[in-house]
Amino acid sequence: MRSARQFLCFLALILVLLVPTSGSAQQWAGIISPSRATDWSSAGVEGGIPSGSWAQCGATIAAGASASTINAAISACAANHFVLLGPGTFNITGLAITKNNVVVRGSGPDQTFLIVTAEGPTSCQIGSFQGAVNICTTSSSITSVNWTAGYSLGTTQITLSSVSGASVGAVMVLSQNDDASDGWPATGDIYVCESPAPNCSNKAGGSDFLVPGSAHGSMQYVRVSAINEGGCGATCVTINPPITLPNFRSSQSPTASIFANGNMVSFSGVENLSVVSTALSGAGLKFVRCDNCWAKGVRVVDTNTGGGDVHDVAMIDSFHLEIRDSYFYGDNCATGCINNYQNMPSWVGSSKFENNIMQGVQANFIPDNGPITNSVVAYNFATGGAGVTLDDHNEGDMMNLYEGNLWGGAWVDHTHGTHFMLTFFRNAFVGTKYQPGPGNINSTFQFESNNRFMNVVGNVLGGFSGISGYEANLQPSSTCGSTVIYNLGAAGCNSGSTVTTDTNVKRTLMRWANWDSVTNATRFCGNSSDTGWSTTCASTSEVPSGITNFSNPVPTKGDTGIGQPALPASFYLSSRPSWWPSAKPWPAIGPDVTGGNITGVAGHAYTNPAADCYLNVLGGPVNGTGGPLNFNASTCYPSVATAGPPPPTNLQGVVVVR
Repeated sequence: MRSARQFLCFLALILVLLVPTSGSAQQWAGIISPSRATDWSSAGVEGGIPSGSWAQCGATIAAGASASTINAAISACAANHFVLLGPGTFNITGLAITKNNVVVRGSGPDQTFLIVTAEGPTSCQIGSFQGAVNICTTSSSITSVNWTAGYSLGTTQITLSSVSGASVGAVMVLSQNDDASDGWPATGDIYVCESPAPNCSNKAGGSDFLVPGSAHGSMQYVRVSAINEGGCGATCVTINPPITLPNFRSSQSPTASIFANGNMVSFSGVENLSVVSTALSGAGLKFVRCDNCWAKGVRVVDTNTGGGDVHDVAMIDSFHLEIRDSYFYGDNCATGCINNYQNMPSWVGSSKFENNIMQGVQANFIPDNGPITNSVVAYNFATGGAGVTLDDHNEGDMMNLYEGNLWGGAWVDHTHGTHFMLTFFRNAFVGTKYQPGPGNINSTFQFESNNRFMNVVGNVLGGFSGISGYEANLQPSSTCGSTVIYNLGAAGCNSGSTVTTDTNVKRTLMRWANWDSVTNATRFCGNSSDTGWSTTCASTSEVPSGITNFSNPVPTKGDTGIGQPALPASFYLSSRPSWWPSAKPWPAIGPDVTGGNITGVAGHAYTNPAADCYLNVLGGPVNGTGGPLNFNASTCYPSVATAGPPPPTNLQGVVVVR
């Protein structure tokens, strides 16, 4: 059996460059400009989660075994095997999966219960975060070198000052210094910053785990595919994926942080068990410096009221993560907790968070401390909670896709920094229907100052009680809780330095084919040839086709038969996924959907599979109140036991060996 390092080297030697070229057809082609979106089809574990064919290593571990017993079994497990935990309760202080190609699997999240009784293990700690079940390495063997050439969008070959630590298959993080002023390439455009001055954020940034002490809000993960390919130079590196962020440039002193092969945990996961904590100040699941790792079919319950940061899942310094088919519960930690953020990615790239249930908690999905890029958050359901479902609360999020979610609303703040080019497609953001109180955000979309070039396409919006109007262009901070569909350019809802309102948020926003409960119509507002131009649109375009930088033409793809472009079912899936129930309409949400089962949105939205699981199988309260529920993914989604997501369709010449 090969060692982990031998395996990685073998993988690297046979890995052929994956290059989704700029000419490759994307699902969003003809709707969103290529400068504002990317190829999301390869987000998550590359080639799909592989563990369905893996064999068990050792005997099943019986209930009552200690963390040290389980950790010893993990250490003894050969590659492409799983450690199986039997039914019952395990009182633990923390598990650490630090090996490649190993899974810790329970007998079912309603059968195997890991009860966290204390913090740990500290061997997986990074920053202030500890965890109950950890897939991690805290290796400090990261080489930082200057990135000297090759910054353009779509570039596949870049030049470094040195390739020390780099080899085929290694992971690199490309990043650069923040902008000192607003903005690039012109004032009012991209302004990546975390410092409160000048006029950037309410507060300074959080922990930059990967580049400590830096302000590097522009970040992209890539893999080394070749060095000096085609004779391009001894320090010329071919990368996959190509450059996807449009703002990399030499003036910002860009760098490459290189994880040498073997310095990230790869192809390891946790499946089919429950993690329950009443005392943990940290995370139930924690991924630290992971490459192609996952959680599948898990149940994480955190009812800690003792203070500190509380998270169900923390994801830090990781590439191609996948969190899917799972259930997360938090009780809002009404007293004592500082930050009760259910799922928190930081310095994460090309990852996928798909088909999950989120109940309760202050905020359900909240990127914090560092950026997340090129990732997909799709087909999730959130209920309960006193905060907001999505809150981009960090700095530098860019080129992420939010699709098919059934949520209350989306808040993109500037508390710790700014965000750009996020895409929202076929979501049902329905306000208080499933959220008993959205706290200080009552808009379906609240894009605060300096958050620009967003894409909002094909969504179903509305449902907040007391909605007073369609949008507020400039909403002063004193009324940031105003109930509107779009709150654009607000001064901010959090304490700290004052940030002025920003007309550039609306100027750069792409809106197309969204149905909202105030207009009670689908808005195709591009130009005078569009249906409803003078009535629904008031002869005002919502497509930024005339702006100088990162403009978006009025969509021309397909035809619905009513003179408007047709929408694809998905922006990242080429067809109905294997885990989607055959009886469930696909797509389930959008202005072209009819007969939907969610009231108040004119039939344009069906519940997604995660919502069906929560409401119909688990019998959860509509507003998410009450305690945690029993959950088993195989009961809700029978196909997930044998079928993962379909493999990417754009693996041009790639061979992945495990």
